[in-house]
Amino acid sequence: MEISIVRTRAQATRDVQAEIAAQWVWPDKTVAQWDTDLTLLTEKERNENTAEQEEHAIRAQRNAAYKSLERFTMQTVAALKVSARGNTAVQEALKRLPGQPFGRPQSLARAKAVAEAWKTLLPNLALSPSHTHAAFESAIAHAADLDAATSAAKAKWRHAAEDLAEHVAHLDSDNKAWYALASRLYGAETPEGALLRSRVPVTTKS
Repeated sequence: MEISIVRTRAQATRDVQAEIAAQWVWPDKTVAQWDTDLTLLTEKERNENTAEQEEHAIRAQRNAAYKSLERFTMQTVAALKVSARGNTAVQEALKRLPGQPFGRPQSLARAKAVAEAWKTLLPNLALSPSHTHAAFESAIAHAADLDAATSAAKAKWRHAAEDLAEHVAHLDSDNKAWYALASRLYGAETPEGALLRSRVPVTTKS
């Protein structure tokens, strides 16, 4: 059920219930409670939207960090191979490094292996003043941190989405229950029955 449909029907139900309060009040839910639930619906939808945006933003940062890390790894491997020319032992060690990655876990594992090889085999090598072993380690840690942050953001979004869906289902159930009872208490020929039938949108039979 679409949120907009549930919201529109709940608002109409609340308004009609308020108008016929002198004749009948639904014992299961007061007008004030309808107001509370409508306010909560807006808040929960806003929370879900915010959580989604936050997840997308941190995911984009993570993807950019991994792209940068993979480039750094490739540059490092190339530099190590060039620097190891003529050193058979180092060349053999470099051949044992993990191959091209197929996903983030493999990218991170390859980067860590390359960082360890750099530290162990050619500790004095620096690609440039900004491309040092320390910078490489920092890039690895940054990517790993963003992985964790993305997972946390995804969990937060999922929780907000589930919370919203639960509230929408609760409100939808109340909408249908109110209409089912009210439409039987007041026939179409009565003022109250005519009012609720004309004002409350019904997408399925209640």
